[in-house]
Amino acid sequence: MTKVVKKHNAIQTAYANWLNSQGWTHFVTLTTPYTLTLNSARRLIDRFHTKLKEQNFEPITFYVCERFEVKDGYHLHALMKLNKNKLEKHEYTFITELYQMCAGTAKVTKIDGNLKYMNWSRIDLQKYSKTKNGGGYVTKYIMKENKNKGAEYDLLI
Repeated sequence: MTKVVKKHNAIQTAYANWLNSQGWTHFVTLTTPYTLTLNSARRLIDRFHTKLKEQNFEPITFYVCERFEVKDGYHLHALMKLNKNKLEKHEYTFITELYQMCAGTAKVTKIDGNLKYMNWSRIDLQKYSKTKNGGGYVTKYIMKENKNKGAEYDLLI
């Protein structure tokens, strides 16, 4: 293994270890039915973070914008620390619908007491698991994308 590869691996491991030590409560994947550019992905995660803050979830968000491998555009992965480690079902639903608003998903109507959306934007909001190495997962994309300058990542407080 070359010195450059060893250094790259050491940086990635240190970054992942630091991220994994931050006490995240959730791992999130965000996509949209429309193509996100790097800039529009950044604006989307910023809007979502701000709306969570306005709704008193007290978020801390570390995100990375990643290029899709099989289609155009980007999607997002985020490590989040919310003020609730375990979300109740109504809170999960609320956050999901909040993301729909941030992503610009159009509400269609209320059917059988439920809101139905056109152009649903996918949010996969999972309880953070230390054993699944979420920090390592997002760090992999940071280090991979840094080679071609195609990634963006940040910590939002």
